[in-house]
Amino acid sequence: MNVIQRTRLFNSLCRAFVISSDNAYFIEGSNINDKESFLTEFYKKLGAPNYVGFNWDAFSDFLTKELLDQYNITNQGILIIFNNSYHFRKNNPGDWKIASDVIFDAMEFWKKDNKKFFVVFL
Repeated sequence: MNVIQRTRLFNSLCRAFVISSDNAYFIEGSNINDKESFLTEFYKKLGAPNYVGFNWDAFSDFLTKELLDQYNITNQGILIIFNNSYHFRKNNPGDWKIASDVIFDAMEFWKKDNKKFFVVFL
């Protein structure tokens, strides 16, 4: 996917989910093959503080408590577009299962608080 296609897709998904592009993040998964590269990319794109740990519990806390506080989300919400997510799923199915469970749990957490948290896997 070239830059123009990615920009069009990004903007289309922001409109579809009614999320400001300021609260939408594009994660390129073609270089994500393991837990470390997954967490590095997500933390970098979402602006995680340096003290956030590189383990699944810390990732869960970041997606729920830290992210919610960091962005002081009202009704706007968050959209994460995870392009080429199959690389991680294919190369490390065990960690993929844990990562996707953490993401889906975070979506449920936000939903209980009436906040929008969307993740699109491409």
